[in-house]
Amino acid sequence: MFLDLTCRLAKTLLPLATSSNPPGNVVLTQLQSSEVIGGSREMLNRQLQLWAKGNLVKLQRSHIAVLKPDAVAEIAADFAP
Repeated sequence: MFLDLTCRLAKTLLPLATSSNPPGNVVLTQLQSSEVIGGSREMLNRQLQLWAKGNLVKLQRSHIAVLKPDAVAEIAADFAP
């Protein structure tokens, strides 16, 4: 909870993306994601939009496709305490 929203999002998406079927496809709405990471849906949406513009993720109805898990892992590592 003390981590930055960006880091919390990256750390939440990575395990979900690797364990999903097909890999990288996280079936979670933005509202559900915001509840899991402890942030507002609006802030989560802003971050996901930035990642989508950088082709790290693809936003689709009711799920998030992680296109570049290595890049998301780097984000998680960069913000780690």
